Amino acid sequence: SYCAAMTAAPTNGGLGTCSAAATIGSPCSFVCDNGYEVSGAARTCSANDATSGTWSGAAQTCAAKASYCAAMTAAPTNGGLGTCSAAATIGSPCSFVCDNGYEVSGAARTCSANNATSGTW
Repeated sequence: SYCAAMTAAPTNGGLGTCSAAATIGSPCSFVCDNGYEVSGAARTCSANDATSGTWSGAAQTCAAKASYCAAMTAAPTNGGLGTCSAAATIGSPCSFVCDNGYEVSGAARTCSANNATSGTW
């Protein structure tokens, strides 16, 4: 028993693992272009009868990612990344931390928009 390969890719994405026929119980997920992320649950091949199946649920879509800055990777001398160790949305601040005997100098960094999908610290 199997489900046929899907043929309609989502807007701003591709078929991913849904581009091939699948056996009963197998999941499939779409992939999205840069700046987009999959929205919705993976679909599973469910049995109709002894020889055929149907993909469960609604098709996934590709939704625009919230604008963001990637996590920083370079810690300051005599300190650590603090809240800058995680990705952040546009407008969010992050602050470094310092080792014992040192103190932070300067203002917190803020994630500023480059374009619709990315930012810079």
